[in-house]
Amino acid sequence: MFSGNSNHYLIMKLPLLLLCIVYFSNAAHAQDDPCKYSRYSPPADTISMILKKKKNQLIYDNAISFRALSNQSAANSFIDKMQVSSTINFIYRNTGKRFTNELSLFDETSFQMIPDSTFENQKDLSRLKWSIQPAAADNSNWKQTSSVVVQTQKLPVRKAITGSTPEEKRLESAFLSPGIVLLSIGITRGLANNGKIECGFAGGKLTWIDQKKIYQTNDVQIISGVGKGKPFLIEGGVSMQASMKKNLNKFLRWENTTLVFADISAVNQPDVEFRNGFFWDHGKLFRTTLQTVYTYNRKRWPPSNWTGELALGFYLASN
Repeated sequence: MFSGNSNHYLIMKLPLLLLCIVYFSNAAHAQDDPCKYSRYSPPADTISMILKKKKNQLIYDNAISFRALSNQSAANSFIDKMQVSSTINFIYRNTGKRFTNELSLFDETSFQMIPDSTFENQKDLSRLKWSIQPAAADNSNWKQTSSVVVQTQKLPVRKAITGSTPEEKRLESAFLSPGIVLLSIGITRGLANNGKIECGFAGGKLTWIDQKKIYQTNDVQIISGVGKGKPFLIEGGVSMQASMKKNLNKFLRWENTTLVFADISAVNQPDVEFRNGFFWDHGKLFRTTLQTVYTYNRKRWPPSNWTGELALGFYLASN
């Protein structure tokens, strides 16, 4: 990956890059047939069920995929492994006379088996978000919004201790260890295909470690910025969240989701999660996915990490 100032320069340019993508994707969307129906829902590996009502909208997405080819920046090479993944994206939206409330859940769980090694969970992320904004007939205009995001992993992660006999494992992370709450007040704008972009000009990030024994098992004084003996870490700053999708043809689509939080004490080193993927459907059962994920967090080592994966999976669609 990148290093030093070049890495920070790239990260700080992500919001500008996203705004350009939004502009050109909207321009291209305006040329599409307005009567054409899209059976795809917001960004995720999708199984889509949409209940169309005047005031309520429910979107539930799910998919199971199998990966045998992956590249990780930590290994700097392709890894021979089998991985089974489940992705869920749930969105409930209620529109009243004055406000629109939205509750969403993104959950990603995967297990991998490396030949001549062990079977372990490799990805584990649950993100719950609630947002409120003024009700409006035209979602393409910017309007005020407030949101709360809660993020954690579900399963404990244990790593083998090198040289231990018999083999021992230490607890590295667990449910709500770390746990993250992100608060944001700003503006939002709706995009095509249920996408949107949200810019938070005032907000904060709360991080805590529920399992205190992790400090002892790893013999460290700080985990995710939270010092040993301290209840939590509070950071104030600005944020940006975006979800975008573009149907390239009847079977191929592009999706992107981005989450950025910049602490006011380190605005040149924001926390970043950047997901980009192409999804190709084969009939009504199989799907091929090419996806990359880039993350940056200055409180871990190494701070930057990316993965690229090619996967074949199953999906179901209500239409």
